[in-house]
Amino acid sequence: MEKTALLRQLREQWSNPKRIAWLTAGLALIGGFSAVVNRPINFVPGDAYFYLVTAQNIAAGYGSTFNRIIPTNGYHPLWVLLLVPVVRLSDGGNAGLRIVALMAATLSVGVIILFYTQSWTMGIKRPYLAAPIVLGYLAGLGVLGTEAHLSALSIVLSTSILIMIEKRSKWGASLFSSLAFGSALGICMLSRLDNVFYTFSLLVMFVLYKFSSSWKSKDGHSVNILWWIVLIATSVVIVAPYLLWNVVNFGHLVPISGAIKSSFPVVVGPRLSALSWLGKIDAFLAIAVLGWVIARGPHSWRIKHVIFGGLALGTVIQSVYLVLFTRFGVSWHWYYALGTLLLAFIVADISNHIIELLQSIHGSESLSDLLLFLTALVFVGVMAFFVWHKSVRLPPGKQVPLAQFTRVATKVPTGAPIFATDLPGSLAYWSGRPVLPLDGLISDYTYQDEIVVDGIGCYLAHYHVKYFFYNDIHFALVPEKVLKDHYDTGRVQFWSSLYQKAAGELVVQKDNELLRWQYNFGNNRSIDPIILWRIEPKCASSP
Repeated sequence: MEKTALLRQLREQWSNPKRIAWLTAGLALIGGFSAVVNRPINFVPGDAYFYLVTAQNIAAGYGSTFNRIIPTNGYHPLWVLLLVPVVRLSDGGNAGLRIVALMAATLSVGVIILFYTQSWTMGIKRPYLAAPIVLGYLAGLGVLGTEAHLSALSIVLSTSILIMIEKRSKWGASLFSSLAFGSALGICMLSRLDNVFYTFSLLVMFVLYKFSSSWKSKDGHSVNILWWIVLIATSVVIVAPYLLWNVVNFGHLVPISGAIKSSFPVVVGPRLSALSWLGKIDAFLAIAVLGWVIARGPHSWRIKHVIFGGLALGTVIQSVYLVLFTRFGVSWHWYYALGTLLLAFIVADISNHIIELLQSIHGSESLSDLLLFLTALVFVGVMAFFVWHKSVRLPPGKQVPLAQFTRVATKVPTGAPIFATDLPGSLAYWSGRPVLPLDGLISDYTYQDEIVVDGIGCYLAHYHVKYFFYNDIHFALVPEKVLKDHYDTGRVQFWSSLYQKAAGELVVQKDNELLRWQYNFGNNRSIDPIILWRIEPKCASSP
């Protein structure tokens, strides 16, 4: 009898659609990240290895460098700092990637918790449809191992603190709240540097909102002014050491990767094609949301409009910047965490209004339960597609060529540097050899200046680089006869990604070809083979 009663009680408790939905979504999340942990190499994009390799070098005492040849600041700093203790715990390989995957899963859970908590606080009681958007982005769009998870978490952390400031008037007027908000904004900028557009936008919206409603404390305007001073000062104190380090060590404020891609203040656009499909959706949505928020007027705003307006204005500014002032390489999805969070909030808000309207007509909570259940099914579908697309569906040619990268280690002596046109992060991580990337995104200005003035051959000779790893890329031109393997000798021409100028050439010989293989990227285009040569680089004036 006791066993029957227990079974009946369990059946009654878990027959609730909400419980079933939450359980289903939770199992899907666990299943998805289990697949990542099982074979992490299939889920980590090439640029994520920049962070891991740089963190390995910092942990080993070589300082901020990707290849132990050139010092660099070509990364978003906070994610690298978090990875330094991670690489100390592992010897690299899949073990290191698994720890990164677990970190990404933890950050994703934090994003969802803060997202849902602040949605409910803003009156969005049924934000269920946002789950597939947020987790689909964090888990399924090739951002694993990049700074995207940390950036998303820092954004929702800042908006959560802003809500607390508004909802808890006594705490909100205290200097501690100013300190907390300023810290969150500073962390947000260090997690991804172009989040400066978002932090500026959120502050603009918050200032308009507060001063339009004549926000005053009991002690008058002087305390408010002090509150704002502490807020700005806290953000500056957090970000300033990084900027000062950049200036002292590299002679400029922004990282070299941003400087190479950016043409500011010279306009090279407009190029809407610079944005990915996700970036275009985010940009057009942000324009619509910003127009809606502005049309309401600050006097009628609630905290929801401040947050939506801050996200929208930040997305618009970032999108305009990318369209007008970037030369290449901004279509990757990790650029769009800000806009994707805006998309999730808007979908949550609109669906909540629709459900409330239908419930007012229907007079039942069943619609809410149904929506939650359908959302769980969508989420399960997203995670299933994610796992299938990344680990089951991929044909052999599309699998990350781990065996080829490890074969490089058998051809190149330990410690010998490799000059690479593309895939430098993956190559460095899996071969264990220092890699000098052609594009210079993880280098510094000195590299760009020297290859233009002296030529790439002279630069490589100076650093005793004897190996050349070629892959399809737009900063190098390889003769057709070399690509088709009908050659004895060929000359590969290069140019600088920063200055867009010729940067010399290298002579490659068939007798010194060590590896050659075809890598199918799966986009139905004819690509060049991947080739590894031993080279003898020389200055242009050398015989």
